[in-house]
Amino acid sequence: MEDGEAPPEREPSACFVVMPIGRDDLDRVWREAYEPTIKSFGLDPFRIDKRDEGGLLTQQIVHRIQVSHLVIADLTYARPNCYYELGFAHAMNRTATFRVILCCREDHRADSPRYDRTNRIHFDLTNHGILFWNPTDLGPFKRELLERIEQRLDLIKRDEDAEREAAKRRAAQQQEVADLISQDVRKSLDERLKALTEREQKRRAAKWKRHS
Repeated sequence: MEDGEAPPEREPSACFVVMPIGRDDLDRVWREAYEPTIKSFGLDPFRIDKRDEGGLLTQQIVHRIQVSHLVIADLTYARPNCYYELGFAHAMNRTATFRVILCCREDHRADSPRYDRTNRIHFDLTNHGILFWNPTDLGPFKRELLERIEQRLDLIKRDEDAEREAAKRRAAQQQEVADLISQDVRKSLDERLKALTEREQKRRAAKWKRHS
């Protein structure tokens, strides 16, 4: 996308998943939790290493985030590229951060008995309601993910409905202004035409009087 260019339209079924690649535990979470849960809502889960579209990888990632209806980011292993992609997703949805769902392995949580400080969650993201998964039991995480996606899709629908209504109101207001301007222009033209007509009539009357 060039500077000043509008972002591409969102694809209603697109769901981009930000996550580290080449990790067996995360590949399992993808197969058993992310992919089936996302698909259960009729969404198309997109993981960049699973569907390389060719071209520059960064451009593909940026494009997929731009067009996605929903973004899910797994911050396990605290990979810098995942934080970069998450930052871009938040920037793209700064007025609608509910389009982004955060997840992570439970040992990244500070109050976990297995807390791994080397892979801790960076920045203050705790207020984003991160979903944590336990590699020994993915059942609770799958249920929470299902509920969270359902909740966020409902929020997205309400937000889009509100935006459509706002767009209708803006269009009606713009039309009203255009109509008022048109009326003013017509009135001004009518008054000008009337003045010209009266002036011409007076000129002719004066001319007739001189010759009579």
